[in-house]
Amino acid sequence: MSTETEFVSDALRFLQEIGADTSGVEAGTNLFDTGVLDSLGTLAFLDFLEQQMGEEIEVEALDIDSIATLHGAHQFVQGHTQA
Repeated sequence: MSTETEFVSDALRFLQEIGADTSGVEAGTNLFDTGVLDSLGTLAFLDFLEQQMGEEIEVEALDIDSIATLHGAHQFVQGHTQA
């Protein structure tokens, strides 16, 4: 299990690989409100989170606000990997 710092670094690298503008993005930056993630980017980010968790995310049960920031996404992944 990665620390939040490691997770944020990996997530930023992933977002850059899919072409997202991560300039100024920090752990608490809202990825949706700032336009870092669009609809296709969100699907790719969900795939990244599934890889981090090692399990599929039930999209129907997902509260999208819980993964709006990298901090929240890390908490989300931690909550599922500890369950």
